[in-house]
Formats: sequence, structure tokens, C-alpha cells
Amino acid sequence: MDTQRRVSKVFVRLFRKSITLKPARHNCATARKLKLTRINWPRNMQKVETTRSLWRNPDFTLLWCGQLVSQFGSRISTLALPLLVLALTNSPAQTGFIAAVEALPYLLLSLPGGALIDQLNRKAIMIWCDIARIIAFGSIPVVFVFGKLDLPQLYMVALVAGITKVLFDITVLAALPNVVGAAQFSKAASLTFVGEQLAKLGGPTLGGILIGFGKTTVAGTVLAYLVDTITYLFSVVSLMFIKVPFQTQQQAQKLNSLWSNILEGLRFVWSQKHLRWMAILITCSNFLLSSLLITIVVLCQTRLGADTWLVGLTLSSAGLGGLIGAVATPPVLARFKPMEVFFGTLAAWTVTVVIIAQASTIWWVMAGFLLWGLVDMVFSINVITYRARLTPDHLQGRVISSFRVMTYGIEPLGLAVGGTLLGIIGANELLWLMAGGLVLCSIASGFLIKSPN
Repeated sequence: MDTQRRVSKVFVRLFRKSITLKPARHNCATARKLKLTRINWPRNMQKVETTRSLWRNPDFTLLWCGQLVSQFGSRISTLALPLLVLALTNSPAQTGFIAAVEALPYLLLSLPGGALIDQLNRKAIMIWCDIARIIAFGSIPVVFVFGKLDLPQLYMVALVAGITKVLFDITVLAALPNVVGAAQFSKAASLTFVGEQLAKLGGPTLGGILIGFGKTTVAGTVLAYLVDTITYLFSVVSLMFIKVPFQTQQQAQKLNSLWSNILEGLRFVWSQKHLRWMAILITCSNFLLSSLLITIVVLCQTRLGADTWLVGLTLSSAGLGGLIGAVATPPVLARFKPMEVFFGTLAAWTVTVVIIAQASTIWWVMAGFLLWGLVDMVFSINVITYRARLTPDHLQGRVISSFRVMTYGIEPLGLAVGGTLLGIIGANELLWLMAGGLVLCSIASGFLIKSPN
């Protein structure tokens, strides 16, 4: 017992030491002094040659490859978890409860997580998140071989998956500006989204193949989790070999000032006119579009009488559109100003919803949803790039988490309202309501094009 206590103490000391930032020799300017329309990027970013290909940047290549592999693993386990729960319990309700547990940290941890990410070592946070996922996901094949899988373990795995996803996703976005140069950030963000879209397209297919190898559904999902565990091990190794720091040197901060740091991030977003209105309009558009997917499913099956495989193909078209959009975004951002792209993509979203609403065949719905995925990718990369350019490095995590809580936190309400209206007025009429709301958002964003920040 004493030996176990000593090992535990050593592990805790090692963890605290790894995530704590070393104090710098100088103090950074506080957010109150940074009420500027333009903020300089970290020094290490300015040293990167703007003409050099991103693939010749070994740190970015390691980060991108590691995340691509682990994202494929994430998509595999996303398919495996509900199938495993259904196989063990034969209860769709339990599948929904576990999905809710996995999603809960997104709402509860985003703001405090963003504040912690700005105070602690970002690379260490990412590595420890991956290690936690290796332990959690790796426990499933271990228990399957030496014991018996049960619901409490799956709930714990889902909770760990949710917590680590929230922290890791915010951290990697906050770290990216330090890995590439300012002139290459939009290209780096585009390539990051290309990786995500490739994982969305190929991950579920690979997961289905792996699960099919098992003699039973349980055995197949266990195999899928084993592969997912290996992908996170690959991510840990790639992160360890990255040499560039994931944040600028800054004065170490006290962790007991967590809530004041959260408010500092929220105040910064509110003090920047363009960021403030971006957050408001994205929140409104997410409220309108959160029920788009289920509306399309209902439209295809009730009005158009489409087969199930055609409905699945239609939903997959957005992933293909996103892949095209990720490739097309850098030249768009090089040609137009951020607020022009913001207005244009909101207006284009309106057009895609109108195409779907007036569709007389499943192929028009597919075309509209493909265009929606393309526009969504240009929209997302533009917002992320512009936000990163306006935000000082020591506030990146807090600004990202503030945005996510405001813009994504509205989606459950949008789903509830959209689902209710879907049952009352029908899919086609709901799509026209979405289009009308997006017209208002587009008009509001148009006033920001000539407006100074």
C-alpha cells in the first residue's frame, strides 16, 4: 500500500510539472491594453518563410499527420460505441444516455477549459488527453479478454472521451498559430479541415469493416476500439517530436484566478466589434440550422419517398462538399476581406437551403446539401483565421472557448424548437423559415463589411 501511495505521488508531481508553464523573464501585456484592431502574431511565427510549403514545415507535418490518424480513430469509435451499447443492452435509450454523457463536457468545460489552456503547457495538455484516451479506450479490449464489459465502464469511457475531446480540440486550435506563419495560417487551417473531412468520409467505412471482422458485434466493436487506441498512441508520439513551442513565453499565472481569466476572454470578444457580431450572428445561424440534418431526412423519406441508401448518400454529400471547400478556401481568403467572406457565405447558405426546400427530386437535395457543406467549410475557416489574427496568443484558448459556448451552446435549443416545428408545420415549411432567418443574418452581416473593427 505504501508503495502504491509513493507511485501515485510521483505520478501527480510529474503531471503537475509537465503542464505548468515556466515563468518568463518579461510580462505580457494584459488584455485591457490590447484593444487594438490588429494584433501581432507570436515571434516564432514571424520566422517562418511565407513562401515555403507547409509540408516542408516538419512541426506542422507531424501535427497534421498525428491528428489525421487519431481523427480516423475517433470516427471509428464514434460508430463502435452505440453499436456496442445496443449489443450489450438492446436499449436505444441507453445509447442516447451515453451519447448525452459524452456531449455534456462540451457545455460544462469549454469556458474553464479555455482558461486553463492559456495558463498551462498546451503541448502537455494534448499529450495527457491522448494518454487518457489510450487508457480509457484500451480498457475495453482488456476487460473484454480478462473480464466482462458492463454499462458503468462504457459510461466512464464516454465521459473521458467527452472531456478529452473538449480540451484537446480547443488546445490544438490555440496552438496552431504558433506552429505556422501568419501568412500560412489559412492554408494550415484548410489542411486541418481537409483531414477532418477525410476522417468523416473514411472513418465510419473503416469502422464498419473492422466491426464486420468480429464473430459478433461485441467482438467487432472491441477490435475497433483496439485500433482507435493505437491511433492515439501514434498521436502522442507525433506530438513528442514537435519542437516548436505551442504558446509564447509569458508570466506564469495563478490557477485560483480561473473565473477572472474566463471573464477576461469574454470581455475581449465583446470589446472587438467584428468578433462580437460574428459570435452573435453565428449563434443565430446555428440556431436556425441545427435541425437541418433531421429536416432533410424527414423531407427525403416523407415527401420524396427516397430509399434509405439514397438518404445516407445525401447526408454524405455534405462531407464531400466540405472537402472541396477546404481546398478552395485559401484562394478565397486571399482574394476577399474576412467580413466580405462572412457576408458571402451567410448569403450562400440561404441559397443552399432554398435549393433543398424547392427540390422535386432527391438529386436536388443532394446537390443543395453538397453546396451547403462547401459553404460551411469556407465559413468556418474564415472565422477561425480572422479570430486567430485578432486574438493575442495568451488569450487564444479563452476566446475559442467563449465562441464555442455561445455559438454551439444554442444548438440543443435549436434542435428542440426545430424538432417541434417539424412535427407541426412539416419539413418543407421549416426549410423556408430557415431561409428567411438566414436572409436576416446576411443583411445584418452586410453592415459589417465597411464598418471598422
